[in-house]
Amino acid sequence: MGEDAETFELVVLYRLKGQGPHHPSTMVALHNLMHTDLQGVDRAPGSPALLPEGANAPGIRLDGDLVDQQVDLVLDATALQEDRTERLGPDDPRTMAATSYLAYALAFADHIDGQIESALVLAQDAYEGLDDAAAEGNPLLGPYDVQIATLILAWINEILDQSAD
Repeated sequence: MGEDAETFELVVLYRLKGQGPHHPSTMVALHNLMHTDLQGVDRAPGSPALLPEGANAPGIRLDGDLVDQQVDLVLDATALQEDRTERLGPDDPRTMAATSYLAYALAFADHIDGQIESALVLAQDAYEGLDDAAAEGNPLLGPYDVQIATLILAWINEILDQSAD
């Protein structure tokens, strides 16, 4: 992992801890982190996104001040996660980190009913994979990957707990 990526990861970690995952600056910091890894990755801008089965107009929310940024974040997180899965495999710690970023992006945007629940599945898988990689001493694990995944998972669980109340 390059020095720039480690610096961006540290900024994301500090934003998650300091401002919280819900803050727009945290979203921007994570987007900036992904941006360096997206060089040369095609996210097919303008292509229609497939909606999950059962999604319909009343269950889709595309309002608010940050919608364009949220959509870009989700598209970039999806492209990064798909690229890493294809190139590195689903169990590579770098793929697991990208899966955690995708979980964050989906939860931050929350444009479609059921999106938070999907984000939770991704966040849990990513955390478990990264935690296993840390226990094994995997050299491909970034220095802040487990901490970031832990904070993202906790935040998504918090969102779901609040919505259940």
